Amino acid sequence: MKKLYDKENSYELVESKDLNNFVTNENFDQELKEYLKKTGGTVEGDINVKGNLSTTNLRIHEADGTPGVTGYVHFMTIKITGNYVNKPIVIEVVRRRDVEPTSLHIQFMSGATTDPSLQSFIATGNRNCKNVFYMYKASAGVWHLFGQKSEAYDSITVYRVSNAYHGVGINVEYVNNHFSSVPAGYRQADLADFYTTEEIKSLFNSLFVTQTFTVSNASKVFEGTANWATSVAKSGYTPLAITGIMGQGNLSSFINFCNWFLDGTTAKIYARMLWNDFHNGSAAASGSDFKIQFTILYKKNF
Repeated sequence: MKKLYDKENSYELVESKDLNNFVTNENFDQELKEYLKKTGGTVEGDINVKGNLSTTNLRIHEADGTPGVTGYVHFMTIKITGNYVNKPIVIEVVRRRDVEPTSLHIQFMSGATTDPSLQSFIATGNRNCKNVFYMYKASAGVWHLFGQKSEAYDSITVYRVSNAYHGVGINVEYVNNHFSSVPAGYRQADLADFYTTEEIKSLFNSLFVTQTFTVSNASKVFEGTANWATSVAKSGYTPLAITGIMGQGNLSSFINFCNWFLDGTTAKIYARMLWNDFHNGSAAASGSDFKIQFTILYKKNF
């Protein structure tokens, strides 16, 4: 009886039989090393791990184009071989100077064709990837993926690819070709949910603005409990709030004795005196004696 290992199954005990399909315990390790060395190797097919899998490096592909030269790197080719391949592909990459990885989300239109249109191409995660990643349709069902180098000795590192159609509809090939520019007809990745601080400031400044109005009454007398109104309309904007009121001239303290109300619908400021016959010591409050300066916050209309 001898313990022998079957290449197809596990092992069994045999007495005498054709041993062509068996290897002995002694040379099993040697044969395994021939196909998968500790220093590296390629496994063709799926790997199923029932227990834990530990790794120190998940780098899949490194593409630097022409080292020492800035430009664009064609680092991946996507070939469509099946129909209805509209589940998204997710590719995670890093470059030099990036503060975090970039996730590229690619989705094709659903249809009974191996040449579907590109439905969406979105970049997320890294705020520095604006105008960096591109897709170019090289031929029917074949797309090239490009990334711009951040510096001359940069490279595009791919460390994760999620492809639900691997081997059954979409094949991914890793390449390394340098280009000075992306071919005409490219599709640039849309950015999702990242803005720089300066972009946020610019966006805020375009949405919200302030404007100062100086109002003087050359004829109206402020006395009794009379209401008073003035327009603060601004074309293309809706007034939101009074952010500042300052009195000028003979009745500068007048503003402290009024209720002020901003009506965003009519774009007017209304005032109502709290004290009857308040003239700040004068017989009447009129003419050039009185001015008020308002600062109004506006929201842009869309």
